[in-house]
Amino acid sequence: MELNLPLSVSILQWLSGQRLAERLGLSIRLWVLLHKLYGDFEQDWSDLPEVFAYTDIRDRLLSPDHPHQDPSHGQSIICPNAECICHLPLSYWLEPITDELRHSLAIPEALWEQYLTEKPFGHSHRTLRKTLPHLVESSWLKSTQPAKFMRYSLENVPQLANCSTPEALSTIQSLDVLNDISFIDPRLSVVLADLQQNINQEQRVFIHLDFIFPADTQDQVDDLQNQLNELWSQPEICPIAFIYDTRQNGEQMMITYPVCLFYARRAKYLSAYGKTPDQPLGWYNFRLDRIISKKFKTLSWSDPKIPLDLLNLKKQTKLPTSEQVQIAWDTAWGTDFYLESALMILRFEPDFAYRYIDGTERHSTFQRVDYHQISNLIRNHPERQQIQRILQQRSPEDAYYQAQVRLGDTNLIMRLRDWRPNGEVIAPLQLREQMRQEALQELDLYGR
Repeated sequence: MELNLPLSVSILQWLSGQRLAERLGLSIRLWVLLHKLYGDFEQDWSDLPEVFAYTDIRDRLLSPDHPHQDPSHGQSIICPNAECICHLPLSYWLEPITDELRHSLAIPEALWEQYLTEKPFGHSHRTLRKTLPHLVESSWLKSTQPAKFMRYSLENVPQLANCSTPEALSTIQSLDVLNDISFIDPRLSVVLADLQQNINQEQRVFIHLDFIFPADTQDQVDDLQNQLNELWSQPEICPIAFIYDTRQNGEQMMITYPVCLFYARRAKYLSAYGKTPDQPLGWYNFRLDRIISKKFKTLSWSDPKIPLDLLNLKKQTKLPTSEQVQIAWDTAWGTDFYLESALMILRFEPDFAYRYIDGTERHSTFQRVDYHQISNLIRNHPERQQIQRILQQRSPEDAYYQAQVRLGDTNLIMRLRDWRPNGEVIAPLQLREQMRQEALQELDLYGR
C-alpha cells in the first residue's frame, strides 16, 4: 500500500485546513514531510526510529551544514549549503500546478512571482518543530511521550473525504468561518475532518458557537474578517488604520500592524501591534464588533502616520508574528497575552473538583498542587505571609490548583466567575480582592 497524496490544489487545501492562501508554505511543508515519513519519495526515511524526536527529522531533512540551533536575539538562520532543502522556494515544489493554484487563490499575476519566493523549510527550528504536533493533531502521527512521536500504518492515516458533490461543498464552505479564525483550538481540525467525512452519510457531529451580536453586527464583523484575510494573503502586510470604540475614551483612531484573529467568549478579536487605547505603541486585542470603521484603511510603509518604532521593526525585519502570540498564550492563561503575569492558586471543594476540575484542560500551566507543597511554591512570593495566613484556615483535604495567569484578563475573570461559589482564589491577592468585592455586590443585590 502506498501513500495516496498527489500534489494538487485540493490536497494542499485539505492540508491547510481550507486556509491555503495564508498557509501555502505550511501545506507544502506538510506534504513533503508526509511523503518522507511514509516512504513515497526516492530517498525515504525507512531508517527512521520507531519512536523519534524532532532531532531525528532535522538530521534527515536538513543538510549536515545547516545550523542545529536557532540563533539568539531572534536572528534568522544562515545555512551555508546551497543544496539544503531550506533554500528551495515554493516555485520549486509548485511548478506542476502553478497556473491552477494561482487561479484558485486569485492572486494578481504581478504579485505571484514574489509570492512564490517563500521558502517552506527556511524557518527557525522552533517553527519546523511545531509541524510535528500539528501532524499529531491531524492524526498523521501519534505522540508517545513529550516530544516523541510514532508513525501510523498506512491503513490508519487520514484520507481526503469525497467532497465533489454540491452538498459536500456547501457543507465545507459553511465551515469557512471556523477555518478563518486562528487559534480557536488546534483540535478543531480533527472535528472539521469528522464533519467532512460524515457529509455523505447521516451527520453525527455538530458545532455550536455562541455569538453575542445581532445579525447585522455579525455581518459587519465577518466583513472585517474577510478584509483581514485578504490583507494577509498579500506578500507584504501593511499597517491598517480604523476607528475604535474604546471603553474609557470613546471613539479613537488606531494605526496598528494586524497579526492574527482569534475567537474567545462569543466574540472575535484582532491581535495587533501599534497604537492602543492606552499607549502609543504596544500589543492589543481589538474586538471586531467595536471597530466603527466599515473598511480598514491600508497604509503604505512610507506613510508618515506610522509610529517610528513600528517602522524600525519593519526595517529590522522584526515585525510581530502570530508565533509570538502563541508563545505568550502558552506562557500564561489569558487571551490578553500582553498583560502582567502572576501565580494563581485556587481552592475547590473536593467533590466539586472531582466532578468538574480534575482531569480537565484549562491551560498548560494549570495543574493540581498538593496543599503541603504550596509553601515551597510561594517561598519567594511577595505576598507569601498573607497567602500562608489564608491557607492555615483551609483544609489540606481540599483540592488546590496552580496556574500562571494574566492579571486583568477579562476572559480569565469570566472563567473564575463561572466557578463561583465553588472556587476560591487564594492568590494573587489582587484577584482575590476583586472576587470578594464582586461577591459582596451580589450579596447586596440578592439581600435587598
